[in-house]
Amino acid sequence: MKKTALLSISIISIVIFTMSMAAAHTKNMHLSGTETEPCSVTINQDLDFTIPNAIYDAGPLVGKTALKLDFEYFGEQNGQLMWKLGDIGTPSSSSCSVSIAHDMSFTLTDAVYDAGSLVGQMTLQADFEYSGEQAGSLLWYLADLKVDNDPDENPIEVDIDTATFPTETDFDASGDAYNFIDDAVVSNYAVIENFSADDTISFVNADVNDYAFSNEGEDVTLSYNYNDEGTMNVIELTGVVSSVALVYDLASFTDAAGFYAFRR
Repeated sequence: MKKTALLSISIISIVIFTMSMAAAHTKNMHLSGTETEPCSVTINQDLDFTIPNAIYDAGPLVGKTALKLDFEYFGEQNGQLMWKLGDIGTPSSSSCSVSIAHDMSFTLTDAVYDAGSLVGQMTLQADFEYSGEQAGSLLWYLADLKVDNDPDENPIEVDIDTATFPTETDFDASGDAYNFIDDAVVSNYAVIENFSADDTISFVNADVNDYAFSNEGEDVTLSYNYNDEGTMNVIELTGVVSSVALVYDLASFTDAAGFYAFRR
């Protein structure tokens, strides 16, 4: 086995041991089997977050341990948003918990993203998968994200494949919450005005990571060439970022807009 592989295993073992030891020195009810409600975790504007009471399932030989986990936004790699494990501490609450599976995946079922004073807060469900070790840090990536625009009202579904590129079609997202649907096999050029935090875009036959991001002032353009025959998909969101923003990928758009705009 290569030294790098041995080092990775050693780091993971040390972290799990640290997690277990941290929990062993805390008094909490979770280890006795008491069920709790999921914690509502706040994701800060810098995308860092803390799980105040994580229950890690280390398997039948070790059992479950409770601890506080700090996650720091690590950046974007290969189209994926990444977080690293920061501090490990004593759990601060016994009234709620977040379960960490044996494979170290977890879900924030009722996360609140603080998008700042101009946008406000958004409710999310975020699924995180363990990615591995890199430069001495344990990393997770965002595997899936659902935006809860309004739990009492479904967004209005809008098909934006109504005209073939380069013919432009205009849409207005003001008022209600909208979900704009783009089928990548159908060429289009959609210009959406008044797109905001309660609106989303979903893709068929493509993923958000297939699209190129760019901006000109406050307007952001998403583009994707589905095939060699020139099936172009272009979505322009007007006035969605600051005029001084620089948008070049999914992460920079999310940061500049102040909200995550895409459904899976």
